[in-house]
Amino acid sequence: RFGEIRGGMAAHPRACLSQVPPADVVVANILVGQLVRPSMVCSLCANLAPGGLLCLSGVRPHEIGSLKEAYGTWVEWEDRMYAEADPGVGGEAYWGTWARLVGRRVATPEQTAMLSEHAVS
Repeated sequence: RFGEIRGGMAAHPRACLSQVPPADVVVANILVGQLVRPSMVCSLCANLAPGGLLCLSGVRPHEIGSLKEAYGTWVEWEDRMYAEADPGVGGEAYWGTWARLVGRRVATPEQTAMLSEHAVS
């Protein structure tokens, strides 16, 4: 259960994450349905250092707009780093086309505190 004390430490994820410094790079290769969930947006962005890079993949090119909208408050997109995978001869019919979206974290410290609260809700 969240909030339980185990071995003298709180078991709530917020207590654990508060001991880890934000990352310079966060990579998430997850389908778009999970990536756009508010709790996922908050979790990824709250654990990304200001100016750090966020790389989202495992998405289709037509889903990029929904990702840009979901993360737009916290991330400035690096359009020059956008890429689509070449599935190869005959591969598109089998795998389809996948995309990668990269951006930099631009949120303020106040926004980070709010993100942390929502990341574990």
